[in-house]
Amino acid sequence: MKRLWYFGSFLVTAAATVSAQVSITGQESVDKAVTGLQVNISTMDRTYMPVTIDTKQTKVDPSTTRSESVMRARLNDGSYFDFRNTTATTQQLNSNTAQTVIEIVDSDRQGGERTTRRVTSETTKTATGERSETSTYRRDSSGKLVLDGEVASTTKKNPDGSLSTVSIDKRMGVGGALQPEKQVDQTVTERGPNEKQVTSRIMTVNHLDGSLAVSSRETATIRTDGNTTSTETLIQKPSGTTWQNTGKIVTKETRQPDGSMQRETVEEGLAAYTQKDQGGVRPLVPQRKIVESEIRKPDGTVVIDRGVYRRDVNGDWKPATFSVEAAAQATSY
Repeated sequence: MKRLWYFGSFLVTAAATVSAQVSITGQESVDKAVTGLQVNISTMDRTYMPVTIDTKQTKVDPSTTRSESVMRARLNDGSYFDFRNTTATTQQLNSNTAQTVIEIVDSDRQGGERTTRRVTSETTKTATGERSETSTYRRDSSGKLVLDGEVASTTKKNPDGSLSTVSIDKRMGVGGALQPEKQVDQTVTERGPNEKQVTSRIMTVNHLDGSLAVSSRETATIRTDGNTTSTETLIQKPSGTTWQNTGKIVTKETRQPDGSMQRETVEEGLAAYTQKDQGGVRPLVPQRKIVESEIRKPDGTVVIDRGVYRRDVNGDWKPATFSVEAAAQATSY
């Protein structure tokens, strides 16, 4: 099956003032084990492909699956070289424990290779839920892989049927020891057959005394009505003894029986030029909108369109502008 990802036409700003089209064309094998992606940038006078990505998934044995991805970057002479190789191996150690190891190897233009990052993750089912630990290693100035951070998560099922998850993110400090940077306490509660609520309390480190303090709270309500799913997330920060609304994200997604999808996301933030209410708080106003569609054609082609809009001072939605140069640098590394 062939897939075509189309991300629309954007007006170029800064150095160039022409229209540019950024698209990703993909091919996928029948068993979905092999995929290929090509990034294309088209302007009024040329079309070039800065990056290609090929991925192959292999079943090593009944308990092990390996995914290998090769990213190729374009040289000035038009040829390509293997820029980055990513290998992810997932192994079912036993009936309750699964382990995943991800290795990222970068290559230079002379063919030299070096492992720049490794991520190991282990997830274990427990009597009350699930526990997972993820360790990230990075390459230091001497070329060695050193521990960069750890994330530990524990999920348990409560007597009322809700799920509680505590995630602690630790990062390597200046003194060479892991220090807590962030903790998220999340609770998922079913509120009926078609609705659930996800409440997250986020704590971040206070760099003055090293303690964790509550910095924000997010409450998401997810509703399903037929083939339409609506999600509304309210973001709040502590303000004295109360909570102040600082943002809201509303997403509506509709999927058809053939797999086609329509999604619209509206992000709200604090108004910059509006008078405060009686409580001294600025109201939330829409600031950005993302419209996405995924259309599946009879020949197996999938076309994805994504448009980003920003609210202007008159309250109208205007297409966001992008730079072709910035897009090329972001994809060609």
